[in-house]
Amino acid sequence: MAINNPKSPSLKTGRYRRLIIGILMVALAVLLCGAASIAFFFESPSIMYNFGWDKIMLRTAKVIGLLAAVLLLLQVPLAGRFKFLDRIFSLPGLYKLHRMNAYIILLLITIHPFLVTIPEDRLMIPFEGRYWPEWIGAGLLLTVLIQIILSRWRNKLIKSYPHWLLVHRVLGWSILALLVIHILYVSETFEFEGLPRAAIIIAAVAMVILWLFIRSQRLLTKQHPYEVTRIVTAGKDAQAIDLKPVHGKTLGYLPGQFAFFSFKSRQLSAEWHPFTLSSTPTRPNNLQITIRSCGDWTDQVKTIETGDLVYVHGPFGRFSHVLDSESKEVIMIAGGIGITPMLSMLRALADNKDQHHVTLLWSNRSAQYEFNPDELETISDQLPNFKYIPVFTNKQEPKGEFGRLDLIRLKTLLAESARNTLIFLCGPPPMIRQVRRHLITLGFPAGNIKEELFGL
Repeated sequence: MAINNPKSPSLKTGRYRRLIIGILMVALAVLLCGAASIAFFFESPSIMYNFGWDKIMLRTAKVIGLLAAVLLLLQVPLAGRFKFLDRIFSLPGLYKLHRMNAYIILLLITIHPFLVTIPEDRLMIPFEGRYWPEWIGAGLLLTVLIQIILSRWRNKLIKSYPHWLLVHRVLGWSILALLVIHILYVSETFEFEGLPRAAIIIAAVAMVILWLFIRSQRLLTKQHPYEVTRIVTAGKDAQAIDLKPVHGKTLGYLPGQFAFFSFKSRQLSAEWHPFTLSSTPTRPNNLQITIRSCGDWTDQVKTIETGDLVYVHGPFGRFSHVLDSESKEVIMIAGGIGITPMLSMLRALADNKDQHHVTLLWSNRSAQYEFNPDELETISDQLPNFKYIPVFTNKQEPKGEFGRLDLIRLKTLLAESARNTLIFLCGPPPMIRQVRRHLITLGFPAGNIKEELFGL
């Protein structure tokens, strides 16, 4: 399933991608082992003059604390939208690792103080000035806990995404500052000049440089703005927005990928939002995104006007048929606005006169939520092995299926599909989780099921 687009980014696939993953995993293991070894090669007096279980617990506490420090520093590149890492893991996958890593960090830094205080026959840090580094550590634990709570229940605690993002960033940098201060002054190992202290300072400086690089990459997008050329209604409560580059430099991307967009509009705030590109790179010099109203910001999309400037940061993601050339058949299952990456891939397949068998199941509440039905008919004429099955959940329509994509319906609709088929799922998270379980029950390998969820 090749795509003839010389400007498409080269995404790492197959053996080379596995090699890069292996190298990164080895590098991480070396980094973690190096941090843990400090507890053995640079013993502090508090460990050196203890024996038995007390010494084991103190040393274990130090190892756990250093491992947590390394994992904390990794949070910056995991959430930094680095294209190199996206090519390997995909940005949604990196964000998932970012969240999982946060829970591991919380567990480690919760265990750490107990292992330090138990050998000293106390469970609380004394309220004395000389223990201020330990209280910095307690503040670090509390800040990490607050950060996780605000992220886990974001929609309930801070409903405005820009406000949440600001708080998240402030807390994130507060955590890194507290971490560095705590490590440098809590133990004699890091108090004086030497390798451990130098390593912490270098790591802290590296994180600052990394953050500045991340910010510079996003600022560079303003040198290559896009302009809104057309806005059309795309089904109920949705708008399709066409963009063209102001200076003629087009975005290289693969069908199915997404990017972050910031609109310079009189009515719309300039915050960055991720949207899938519903256009195809086989039709250069034009980008299209389709946005459905589902919140405060998207409700205002209808106020966008032709001529408004748009900044684009991307592309990102590994949700593309181009990255798997082995499969002879493709199944696309979309829920609502989740059709956008499928539409991008279908347009590319049609332009390339692709001969692969492609089945599209598109679930909507009713026919009024569909958009581009005429284009799907055109694609059917261009792709001889394309089959489109609309599914409606709230209203019986003259065409298509009525009901949800449950186990029985999927079994019927996909009865003729080979079990080694490549499957793409995109839509609301509850739907995707349920459909994925049903597909695995029907015998489709989990590794062949590619997911793209709403939101990051």
